Amino acid sequence: MPICGLHRKPYMVLGWGMLWGGALLLAVLPTLTLPLASTIFLCMTVSYLLADCAADAVLVALSTREAAEARGSLA
Repeated sequence: MPICGLHRKPYMVLGWGMLWGGALLLAVLPTLTLPLASTIFLCMTVSYLLADCAADAVLVALSTREAAEARGSLA
């Protein structure tokens, strides 16, 4: 589903932003209970997966632009 007409970049920004926010929240909380920590880490994991899947899709899209004779080689 496109966000503002873009397919992948908003999901990467949103995922990394949420992951950064979760890490910041863990850093500033004075006390941390196990249920709260579990919930924050779950949200951080989902955020990472959101960003990573979008980045994988970008990589696949960019790899199709590579010349067919150069695919699969390091040269």
